[in-house]
Amino acid sequence: MKSNKKGMGEKHAPVALAGTRVCDSEWLYADADGILVSRTELIVSELCNKIALTNANNNLMPSKLEVGV
Repeated sequence: MKSNKKGMGEKHAPVALAGTRVCDSEWLYADADGILVSRTELIVSELCNKIALTNANNNLMPSKLEVGV
């Protein structure tokens, strides 16, 4: 089936991906487990530090964090 092409398009329009709305200037992070949308860029090293601090403050054993690129 051919698509209905009209030669028109929109810039900066929100889109829905897997039921998650993503707007212009937002950051989208996704893997097999789900989608995360952030208004700011997330820095993995900062997230790891926050997780470690949270675990330490809650007397939790550090857990293994796997990061894929």
